[in-house]
Amino acid sequence: MTKKRSKRNELEELKLDMRKISNDMEEMCGILNLYMYEDLNYRMNTEFNIIKSQHEKTMLDMNKMIQSIIGSMQYSKELIEDNYSYSPAESRTWHRPGHDLPQREVLEEEH
Repeated sequence: MTKKRSKRNELEELKLDMRKISNDMEEMCGILNLYMYEDLNYRMNTEFNIIKSQHEKTMLDMNKMIQSIIGSMQYSKELIEDNYSYSPAESRTWHRPGHDLPQREVLEEEH
């Protein structure tokens, strides 16, 4: 009978040890998960901030490029208008006889 009790006691101690090991294992898994996910979240936040910064820089560069293109188009338009006013075809229309006749008629009507 003492042998049975000692075996039961030993069995109970082993079960208790298994519960302790199981609890320790759960605690260690929780700590490991905490470190893994915190590290993952930190890396994700860091990478997100880097990507966000790069996106903002790209958008600023695009806005600068758009403004530069608009400025270049306006400058080209002014050059085309200036060039057109100095072209020989335009100068001939100004010097054709009777070209500014309607303007003379308006002036004569005013007097």
